Amino acid sequence: VSDVVLRSDEAGIITWASRSLEHATGMPPEDVVGLPLLELVHPHDLETALHATTSTDAGSTSHIEIRLITSDGTHKWFAVVSSPFLGPDGRASGRVATARDIGDEVATRRLLAQREAEFREIAEHAADVVLRMDAEDHMTWASPSIREVVGYASHEILGRDPKEFIHPDDIEPYRDFAHDLAPNIPARTTLRVRCADGDYRWFSVIATRVFDPDGELVSQIVGMRNIDVEVRAVEALARYLAHPPVGTPSLRRIDSGTQKRVKPLCSRFAPTKAVNHSQFAFTNSGLPCEPSASERRTNKPAMMRM
Repeated sequence: VSDVVLRSDEAGIITWASRSLEHATGMPPEDVVGLPLLELVHPHDLETALHATTSTDAGSTSHIEIRLITSDGTHKWFAVVSSPFLGPDGRASGRVATARDIGDEVATRRLLAQREAEFREIAEHAADVVLRMDAEDHMTWASPSIREVVGYASHEILGRDPKEFIHPDDIEPYRDFAHDLAPNIPARTTLRVRCADGDYRWFSVIATRVFDPDGELVSQIVGMRNIDVEVRAVEALARYLAHPPVGTPSLRRIDSGTQKRVKPLCSRFAPTKAVNHSQFAFTNSGLPCEPSASERRTNKPAMMRM
C-alpha cells in the first residue's frame, strides 16, 4: 500500500503504523508507535489537525491537507482522511488515518497561484483591458481598467458572452477569428465594441486560447486596446484622398521625351526642376556620379558662371 495508515487510541497516541510510513517519511513504524499523533504535524497545521480530531471523535470522517514531519526534520504535504476506529462492541475506540503524499500537487497549485497573482498584478495595472473567459465563452474576470476604457463595471459583464458587445457587422469575422485560434498561440484582430455610452469604438484585440497538457481548453485570455482615434484618422485620410476639396494642390506628372517634370504639393518650398532620366537612374544606383557641365555651372556662384 503506497498510502500511509496510522491508528491511534482515544488519547491520540499512535498504536500502529503501516510499513509505507518509512517510504513516505523515512521513519520506520516502530519509531512513531507510542508518540502522540499531533507530534508529527507541522506547528502551523495543528489547528487544522485538532479540528479534524474533534470531528472524528464525534463520529464523522474528516478530509484535511497538512504537513507531516520526516526523518530529516523537514515536512511534507499529505492529504489525510481520518475516521473513527470501531471496536468489537461497535463503539469508537480510537481513530484510523490514511495519509497520501501530495507534495507535487501542492507545489503545482502554489506555482499556479503565484502565476495567477502575477497575472492579476500585471492586468490590474495595465492601461488596456484584459479579459478572461471560460471554455463556453463566458467572461469570468475583467481588469479594473475596463471601467475607464469601456465604461462598464466588472460585475456588469461577468458571466456574459463577449459577442453581446461586438458590432453586428463584426460578429461573423470574430467567430472565424476565434475558431481559427491555435492552442496557446496569441493572435490579433480588430473589431468594434459597444461601450457603456452606446457608441461603438474600434479596438485592437489579442487573444490566446489556453489548453492543458491533455488538450482540454482551460480558458481564453483577451487583451483589448482602444484604437478608435487611429482608425477614424485613417478613414478621414482615405476620404480626403478619394475626394479632395476643389483647388487642393496635388502631385502631377508631365512626361515629355526623356524628361519628367514633377510639380510638388507646395511649390513654394520645392521649385520645379527638370530631371534627366538616365542621370536620375545613375545617381540613385548608389554609384559615384560626376555632375554634368550644366550642373557644375548651376552650382557655381553667379559671378563665376561662364
